[in-house]
Amino acid sequence: MDTGSDADRTPSQETKADTPEKKPSFTKKRPEKPQWLARPLKRIWREVALFSALAWPGAAVGAATAVVALTVYVGVVIETGLGRLTDAAIATLLGALGFGLIGLVVILIATILRAWPRLFSGALLGAIAFLILLGGFFDFSPGFMLRFGSTPVLLLAALGAAIAIAIRRGPRKAKTSHRIGAAVLMIASIAVAVGLLVWLAAPGSDPYLETQRPLAASGVPQLNAPNPSETGGYKVATLFYGSGTDKRRPEYGEQVTLITDPVYASPFVKNLKGFKAKMRKLYWGFGAKEFP
Repeated sequence: MDTGSDADRTPSQETKADTPEKKPSFTKKRPEKPQWLARPLKRIWREVALFSALAWPGAAVGAATAVVALTVYVGVVIETGLGRLTDAAIATLLGALGFGLIGLVVILIATILRAWPRLFSGALLGAIAFLILLGGFFDFSPGFMLRFGSTPVLLLAALGAAIAIAIRRGPRKAKTSHRIGAAVLMIASIAVAVGLLVWLAAPGSDPYLETQRPLAASGVPQLNAPNPSETGGYKVATLFYGSGTDKRRPEYGEQVTLITDPVYASPFVKNLKGFKAKMRKLYWGFGAKEFP
């Protein structure tokens, strides 16, 4: 006989069948970061950010003042003949305009970089910066390396971006408009790359020779002889001379024909100093004081 309803039961009277069983949790616990390192770094970062937020107006005014002052100094030193006050006024105007335009360009670039993924920005800018540093190690100017190195970096980056969109599958599959843009980007990058390869393979021309006028006719008779620059009937013998101690080039090492004393070339090599000189000597086995 039922002595009570379900509503009259107390929590202690509930059976195991009335309470749902709890399933074991298999959530992987993330490893905690070392607080002794994270907390000081976060605090330092907050202080730096707060300091920058409070101090940036003065820093911006100081930088602008320095640029305008240097521009005015250069304008006065040039002495265009218009008078120092006029030179200073023109230099101030040009300095302010140039500083403002370049500042806007920097803001635009920073905005674009913020919109891009950080890894992409780091890979693109890191590759170009590395090529500039590599060129400086071999005495190439930053401008040359920027033109020479950024071209293949940008072309291959564009080609890689197009391929990534074309092969993307799954829930993050690219839209039709993105695929069309990727196809256009791929065709354009391949066309530019092929054009550059054809241009590099072409013999080119010497502008100096094109601007030279032919010599006037003289009374000296022309020799009736073959062109001396063509290959003749005699074999040409070659030989190499050096100290015989070169460990990287056998023609100046064990295969040398004439053994000579090493050359003290330090007065003629100006940029071979410090780390570059040590690395060169470590690889070649000799420095500027003992060229083989």
